[in-house]
Amino acid sequence: MKKIKQIALKELGFYLNSPIGYIVIGGFVILLNFLFWNDFFLVGVSSVRVLLDLMPWLMLFLIGAFTMRMFAEEKKLNTIELWLTLPVAEEEVVAGKFLGGLLMILITLLLTLTVPLTVAFLGPLSLTEVLSGYLGLVLFGAFLVALGGLISSLTKNQILSLLMSIAAFVGLGMLGTETFIRYLPESIGEVMVYLSPLYHLETFLRGLVSFRSLVYFLSFTFLFLQITFVLLKEGE
Repeated sequence: MKKIKQIALKELGFYLNSPIGYIVIGGFVILLNFLFWNDFFLVGVSSVRVLLDLMPWLMLFLIGAFTMRMFAEEKKLNTIELWLTLPVAEEEVVAGKFLGGLLMILITLLLTLTVPLTVAFLGPLSLTEVLSGYLGLVLFGAFLVALGGLISSLTKNQILSLLMSIAAFVGLGMLGTETFIRYLPESIGEVMVYLSPLYHLETFLRGLVSFRSLVYFLSFTFLFLQITFVLLKEGE
């Protein structure tokens, strides 16, 4: 556990000790606030539903930017081999990097809490909607960080990793949309909808905590981490 913590802090330190992390987080928070408040004053309703609807799509790009170097940069500089020669297990490297990326997402989400706090000051706000919505976003974030890390482990090119991650994220998000499933048989369409992370996230954004969706996020996050571990193991 100590080694995992050290790797996580090293990963977190990379972003916090360079302008890249601040630029990405700052851009995310500024754009989110601009889009939300522009709509908020037009609609005039004391709700953060628009905020919760916007965040998943912006997180696709945010997490793609955070995870693009997770393993790709290490492979390019051949430092991943150094990790694997140290008395550190592959699963510890994967878990540590995952936790470091997840911590960055948690920091970013914390910075967005200024929005619901301001809305609560302006009028009545559903606390249940905010709490379940943010729980869903944390699970969604963990899912994407694990998948982004997996994709990053497939290449040495950070830009390619970013493009592949965003394509995968958007593709999974589109699985549950009417545009995609309308041309599929009903049985296959139902499977595609279930596989979409946005479908499961929607339950949390409505103010509900679904055990089924909780299992979905945790299971796929663990699966992505396990595949990454296997790829690193085979690459020794």
